[in-house]
Amino acid sequence: MADAIVSDTSDLTAPMLIGMHSRGARLLAAAVVAALFWSVLSDPRGVHSVSLLLVALVVASVGMGGILSVRSDPMSARVALVVAATGPAACVLTCLSIPGLLGNPNQANAFGASVAIFAFLCVRGRTGTAWWAFVATSAIMTGWSLLTGQGLYGLKLAAPNVAVLGMATLFAFVVRPAATEIRELRKASIDQAQKLAAAQARMAERDRQRTELRDVAWPTLLTIARGERLTAAQVAEIRLSEARLRDSVRARALNVPSVVDAARGARSRGLNVVMFDDGGMDAIDASVRLKFCHLATEWLGRIENGSITVRIHPPGRDVAGSIVVTGNDGMFEGVEIGKDGTIHES
Repeated sequence: MADAIVSDTSDLTAPMLIGMHSRGARLLAAAVVAALFWSVLSDPRGVHSVSLLLVALVVASVGMGGILSVRSDPMSARVALVVAATGPAACVLTCLSIPGLLGNPNQANAFGASVAIFAFLCVRGRTGTAWWAFVATSAIMTGWSLLTGQGLYGLKLAAPNVAVLGMATLFAFVVRPAATEIRELRKASIDQAQKLAAAQARMAERDRQRTELRDVAWPTLLTIARGERLTAAQVAEIRLSEARLRDSVRARALNVPSVVDAARGARSRGLNVVMFDDGGMDAIDASVRLKFCHLATEWLGRIENGSITVRIHPPGRDVAGSIVVTGNDGMFEGVEIGKDGTIHES
């Protein structure tokens, strides 16, 4: 019976629901970064160090990249701390590069980029980290504006963004629980589908075994029921049929036409054939089982006397399957196949 597998690879985390890891989001972020750099290069008024201002934008860009590229949800605390720190760092560099009075709009660019980073940190499940980083960044901008004679310009710049971060926080409180609920519902649906598929597979396997029993055993049972005397050939056929049915139960993974025919031929030549399936190939690559079936067919077809045991080993062993032959002279030979498909003869 083939294992019934129902899987769902959909990523239903909050960032994926709003497309934060999509190509469009990356293109939008790249466009924003490009616009910021263009703004710096096109308007150097009052800037003491253009290179330092560009470094500030690079730092802010690193924060944006972290928001978009890190897949874990919620974002790990350590990564979130690094991403959040890019905001205050970018603002400090901006303040150092534009230490004069208000005269260049670029002095607010790093703060605006930082607020965007903090807002998306909320969506990534790090609301507390986002808020303390926002407070620190606002304090830096306020202190800078006071020291440079701009009054409370930094505080006025920060105040409206409280609403932005508040909205992001509310959005996170709504979307993240919804995303979790959607994932749980999807998982429950998949579990039900797996159980249904497994039940259908079991029914199909029972039908297959019933059909095989009817095809193999029914003619013999009719002969016995009619009271007819069985010939030696019929007795031999009954024994072969019984062995085939036994193999279909004890060696399910080996119940393929090539192995079944080879085992029948070997028994017809007088060999004692024993086959087992202890489940060791159920969880490994299907090509290994196919390779082992070809190997079993080959050995069953060429051995002329003695006994042969074909076995699929239990899970967890390095050896996935083995074939052992004992000749009439008492000599042993065999072959093993590993979980990776490598073959070793002994």
